[in-house]
Amino acid sequence: MDFMQWLLLAQIPVAGSALLLREVVGNAFGLASALGGMGRRVWAWPVGIAGNLILLTVFAGAAVGLAPGSADAPVAVAA
Repeated sequence: MDFMQWLLLAQIPVAGSALLLREVVGNAFGLASALGGMGRRVWAWPVGIAGNLILLTVFAGAAVGLAPGSADAPVAVAA
């Protein structure tokens, strides 16, 4: 399994449910972007855009029925 496939399928079990690793990574990028923006750093823009694109994959997957826990969702758990 290559890195991109792992990133798309990895889930973290939280309180009996699944949290997509992409969601955690996207939110971490968003936090880094916000902190960089507060410091008026130029790198905050591309980091924020990358985080938004990662989160877009989470929401697009939910829109087409590939959310964690749905019958069609592939199962892969991050160790």
